[in-house]
Amino acid sequence: MNHRWTAVTESGFQWEQEALNYIREQLPDQEPFRAWANFEFMAEDGSINEVDLLVISLYKIFLVEIKSWAGRITGDAGTWTRENRGHQTSLDNPLLLTNRKAKKLKSLLARQPAFNKQGVPYVEPIIFLSSPAVRCDLTGPARVGVYLRPDQTPKGEPHILGILTGTSKPALSPPDMMAERLKSSVSAALARAMDQAGIRRSQRAYRVGEYRIEQLLHENDVYQDWQASHTSLPKAAKKRVRIYPAARQDSALSREERRQAAEREYQILEGISHAGILKVETFCEHERGYAVVFEHDSGAKRLDWFLHDQSANLDVGARLDLVRQIAETLRYGHERRLYHRALSPQTILVTAPDQPHRQIKIFDWQTARRKSAATDTAHMTTDDPLHLSLFGDPQSLCYMAPEAFTMMTQPQLDAQRLDIFALGAIAYHVFSGLPPASTIDELRHKCEAGPGLYISDVMDGAGERLHELIQISTMPAVVDRWETVRDFLNELHKVEDELTAPEPEATVHPLDARAHDRLAGGFEVKKRLGQGSTCVALLVVRDDGREGVLKVALRPELNPRLTAEGQTLQHLRHQNIVALYDQVEINGHAALFMALAGTENKAGAYTLAQRLRHEGRLSLDLLHRFGEHLISVANDLEQKGIAHRDIKPENIGVGETPSGALTLILFDFSLSTTPADNIRAGTPPYLDPFLHRRPNRRWDVYAEHFAVAMTLYEMGTGTLPTWGDGQSDAGTLDCEVTIDSELFDPTLRDHLTRFFAKALHSDYQQRFDHAEDMLRAWQRAFIALDQPAAETDHGLPDDWSQVLSEVSEETPLTALGLNARVLDALARMGAQTVGEVGRIPRRRLYRTQGLGQQTIKTVRNLAEQIDSTFPTPPLMPPPEPDDVPGAPEQPRLSVDRMASQLIPRRMEKTAQSQLMALLGLNGDAGHWPSLQGVAEQLSASVSVLRDILWQAQQRWGKHAWMTFLRTEIAAILDKHGGIVTADELTHAVLLSRGSSRRGEDRWRLAQAVAVAAVETELIREGARLGLYRGTAHFFGGEHARHGHVSGRSGSPRGLRRTIGPVRR
Repeated sequence: MNHRWTAVTESGFQWEQEALNYIREQLPDQEPFRAWANFEFMAEDGSINEVDLLVISLYKIFLVEIKSWAGRITGDAGTWTRENRGHQTSLDNPLLLTNRKAKKLKSLLARQPAFNKQGVPYVEPIIFLSSPAVRCDLTGPARVGVYLRPDQTPKGEPHILGILTGTSKPALSPPDMMAERLKSSVSAALARAMDQAGIRRSQRAYRVGEYRIEQLLHENDVYQDWQASHTSLPKAAKKRVRIYPAARQDSALSREERRQAAEREYQILEGISHAGILKVETFCEHERGYAVVFEHDSGAKRLDWFLHDQSANLDVGARLDLVRQIAETLRYGHERRLYHRALSPQTILVTAPDQPHRQIKIFDWQTARRKSAATDTAHMTTDDPLHLSLFGDPQSLCYMAPEAFTMMTQPQLDAQRLDIFALGAIAYHVFSGLPPASTIDELRHKCEAGPGLYISDVMDGAGERLHELIQISTMPAVVDRWETVRDFLNELHKVEDELTAPEPEATVHPLDARAHDRLAGGFEVKKRLGQGSTCVALLVVRDDGREGVLKVALRPELNPRLTAEGQTLQHLRHQNIVALYDQVEINGHAALFMALAGTENKAGAYTLAQRLRHEGRLSLDLLHRFGEHLISVANDLEQKGIAHRDIKPENIGVGETPSGALTLILFDFSLSTTPADNIRAGTPPYLDPFLHRRPNRRWDVYAEHFAVAMTLYEMGTGTLPTWGDGQSDAGTLDCEVTIDSELFDPTLRDHLTRFFAKALHSDYQQRFDHAEDMLRAWQRAFIALDQPAAETDHGLPDDWSQVLSEVSEETPLTALGLNARVLDALARMGAQTVGEVGRIPRRRLYRTQGLGQQTIKTVRNLAEQIDSTFPTPPLMPPPEPDDVPGAPEQPRLSVDRMASQLIPRRMEKTAQSQLMALLGLNGDAGHWPSLQGVAEQLSASVSVLRDILWQAQQRWGKHAWMTFLRTEIAAILDKHGGIVTADELTHAVLLSRGSSRRGEDRWRLAQAVAVAAVETELIREGARLGLYRGTAHFFGGEHARHGHVSGRSGSPRGLRRTIGPVRR
C-alpha cells in the first residue's frame, strides 16, 4: 500500500517502524483500504491519545497497538507478565488501554461533519506482537484480540495479516461477521473525518508548565500519568506528571469535579514529607486541564505488579517489612489528620523492587481527606462523600470496606477505619500472595461469612496472630475493627514474634531491625516504635542493661540533622526534657540513644496527645502541675538561647517521678537548629500563624510561647482554640482568638480567659515578653483553686460526721465548702452530690494518678465517712458522658444489629455469661433483670456484677446508635405521658426497629437492647427517665424530674428505689 497509507509521524523506534513497514507492504492498495500511522488525537474528555496504527479493512476498522517485545508473554485478561533473559515484569493487559482509545476515537469521529448522515463503524482494538522472538503463551480471554506474524501463529488461528486484509476473522467473532463489506463511501467519509478531527503528528515532547512529557505511564477514566523531564534542566530527575484532562464535551466527570480532584490531591499533600508518601511538587493549570507534578522513580513498581512478579521469592521478613512500612506511613498520615480512603496495592509503589532495602510510596490521594484541627472528632469521620468516578483503578475497589459502597453518598464514613480495612486486605494479599477477592460482591461475601477475611483459607501455616490481625482489620462491622493504625502495628509486632526467630547474636541493619534483633554497638531491639520523615525509632536495651530509645537517621545524608539534635540535647539538663545517653553511628547512620520520653505502653512512650485523646482534658491538679512543667521548660530553653520549634502534645511524653507522680517530658528537638528565616517549620495549628506579620518575617521566641499556650489550652479544655469561623487561616483574619471560657472551671474562668487572650494575641508585642512572665501569670491563675466553693463555718475537717449529719444524699457537693480541686476530682469520678460520692466504686478511689496528695486524702476520707453515714446507697456506677463529641450519625439499626454489639467478642467467657444475664439474654423472655436477682441466680458477687455492668455502660455509651436509641426511648416516654411498663417499652423498641428473629428470641433481643439503653441513660447526668423496680415502670419528662408519678404508678415512696439520680 502506497497511496492510501498516511504516515502522520515517522516512528522514532526502529522496531516499531519495522512492524509498520511489514504491515504496509501486505495491505492492498485499493478501496476500501486506508491506514494512518503514528498519530495523536485529543478525545472529547480532553485526554491526549497516541495511536500506532489505524486500518480500514474490508469488513472492519482496526486500531492496532504494536508491542515489539521479545521473550515469553503469559497472563490473564487483567495482567500480563513478560519474561525475557531471566527478568520478569508485570503490567496491565495493553488491550484495556487500546480499547479505551478505540472508543474515544470512534466518539470523536462521530461528531465530525463527515458522519452527519451515517454512523461510524465499530473500531476494534487489537494487539500486534511484532517481534520475531516473541513467544505468546496467552490463553482463553487473555488471548482475545492478540495477533502475531503468520509464521508464529499456530495453524488454524488468525494472524495479523489475515485480520487486517480481511481474509481471516477474529477469534470468537459471530459467524456472519464478514457478511458485509465496508463501502468506499464509508472509507472516504472516515478519511474526511480524520482531517476534520484535527488528527496530528505525535507530540511526545508536549509541555506541561516547565516539564516536557515523554512517556505515558498509566491512564484511566480520571487522569493520565506521564513521565516528564524539566525543559531547562534535562539532566534533572524525571517527574511524574498527573493530568486531569478538561473535557470539551459533556463527560462522566465534570470539569469542576476534575479541578477539585486535582486541587485536593495537591493541597492535602502540600507540606507532607515522608519517605512512604509520593512527594508532590507543584500544581498548574493549562489548556489540557489540570496537572499535579510528583517525584518519580522510573524503576518503581506498583505493589500488585511487584507481588505478581516476586511473591514466590519473598521471605517472611520482606513481607513483614512491606506491611509495616504501609502501616507506619498510614499512622504518620492519620496523626496529621490525613486519610487516604481508597488504599490498595494499585495505589502503592515499591521503589528499588529488586533490592533488599525496598521502600513503599503511597500515591493516588485524589479521594483522600485532610481534616483541620478545628473540625476534628473522636471518630475521625469524613466531611464529604466518596465518589466511585474518582477511583483510578477499578481493581482497587476489591480492597475497600463494604460500608463504602452502601453509604457511598453519605459523608459520615469513618475514614480511619476505611484505611484500616484496606490495610488488612493488603496484608492478606502480601502474606498470602493472592488478592482478597476478584469482585466487590465476592469481597463482601467473604467478610460477612468470616466474619472478616480468613487468611488461613488460602495460606497454609498461618499463625493465630496473623489470622487475628487480618480478620479484625476486615470485620464487616466498623466498630469491631482495630480502632487506630497504632493498634494494628502493635498486633503486627506480635505477628513478627510469631513468624520470626532471629539468631540471638546476629546483627542487622537498624532500618531493617525487628524485635529481638541485635544491632552493632551492643543494642538489642525490644520493639520498633515507628518511622517519621527523617528517622526510625527503636526501643532497645544496651548491653550494660540501660533501656532507652534509639533514634536512627533514615539516610546518611540526614546524619548532620540528627547530630545537630544530639548536640542540642547535650547542653540541656532538665527533669522535664528527655535525657540523651549517647550519640553513636550504626552502619553509617547517625543515631541518638536517649531515655524513653514517658511511661512505656504498647506503642512506646505514652504521650500527652494520647492522654488527651483517651481521657479528655486534664484534672485541675494535673493542669496546674503540667502547665508549670511546660512553661518552666520553655523558660529554661529561653535562658539558654535554645529553640524547640515544634512544641505540641505529640512531642511531650507523660512519665512518672520516682515517687509515682505524673510529670511531662519534652522530646524531639529535630527542628531546633532550623534557620529563623524559615517560618513554615513546625506543626500547625501550634505554629504561630502570625509570623509573616513580623517586621523581619523571622521566627522568634514569641512563636515558642504561642506553641506553649496552644498546648496549655488543649490540656485545659481537650480542644484547640479557633479564630473567626474556625476554618480559615488565622493569619489571614483581622480578629483575635475565640476563647471558649465555659470550658474552664468556674474558679479559674476569668484568670485563664485573660491568660490565653494575652498569650495568643495576634500582635506579638501584646503577648508575654518572657516565659518567666507566663509562669507567674499561670501560677496566679491557680491561687483561687484552694479556696472553698462556699462559705462555711467548718472549713475542711478530718471528721465529717457533724457536717454530714446536716445534709442529705441529694445535697450538692458545692454546699460542703470543698475547694475547686476536690470538686473537680469528684466530678471526674461522676459525683456531684453527697449520695453520688458514696456510690463511687471503691477501686475508682485508688485510681487517682494526676491528683495531688492532699486532694486524694480529702476525697478518700469524705467517701469513707459518707459510706458510714449513708450505709445503703443505691447500686449505681458513676455517671460519665457517653456521647463522643462529633460522633457520626448512623442509620437506624435493627434490634438484631444492636444486640450483636452488646457483648464484646474478646470478653472473658465468665464475664460474657454474667453480662448476658444482666441483659436478660439467658433467662425467660419477659423477665426484666435486676442486679440482686442476677447475683442470686449466678451465685455471684454483687460488686463484681456492678463492675461488669459499669464497664458495659461506658462501652455502650460510646456508640452513636445508642445515643439515638436513648433519645427515641425518651420520645416514647413523652408520647405515653411519661410512664410506661417494661413490656410496653420492649414492644415499642421492637415495633420501631424490627427484628428478623422469631418467637421468644425476638422479644428477648429487643428486651436486652431496651435494658442496655435504660442502664446507659440512668448513669448520665440529667437522665431523662427513672426506673421503679417494684412494678418495672419507667418515668420520663416531668415525672422523672420531680420524682413523682400519677395514674398507673404505685406509691410515690417507691421512687426511692429508682436507679440513679434523675435530674436536669
